[in-house]
Amino acid sequence: YYQELPFIDSYLYKFGIDYTKIDSSLKHNKLNISWYKPNSNLLKIIDNLKTKGAIILYHPYSNDNKRTIPKKSAIQLLKKLIKKSNNSTIISTLKIDKFEDDNYIDLSNYSKTYYDLVYIISQMNKIICIDTCIYHIADAFFIPTVVLFTNINPSKRIPYYLNTKAIQIKNKTKNFS
Repeated sequence: YYQELPFIDSYLYKFGIDYTKIDSSLKHNKLNISWYKPNSNLLKIIDNLKTKGAIILYHPYSNDNKRTIPKKSAIQLLKKLIKKSNNSTIISTLKIDKFEDDNYIDLSNYSKTYYDLVYIISQMNKIICIDTCIYHIADAFFIPTVVLFTNINPSKRIPYYLNTKAIQIKNKTKNFS
């Protein structure tokens, strides 16, 4: 079933639930962080950024090399994103080495726990990421997200995520051996 169905339907089937009887509007993520109290400095930073315009989360790395954008390419993409994103601030919850720009903010020091990350994601206007938990969390808050997929067919991951668009990237590396 993992080869034929979207992953959520495959999991429902595996748990003995008839996935055809579950409304597709129920096949997305839900999170409640109303109890969470973010760091007061983080609150100030995000409030200040919101007064300047849209906030876009950029998340190019994963712990899986097959999903990660290479550092050089990630920085090139970040530069293009900043150049094209007028009245927007690009933020990241990851360290992007040797990169500074007036329209880029590193929030990695404020993203120490899962709930810190969830809160930051919940405050974004848009997200650009690779295939990680980021777009699943964004789905719970209905945040428009573009996901770059490398090794999994996006149609298996996001068919019920209405605010998520996928871009499939093909590996064009050459084997010189």
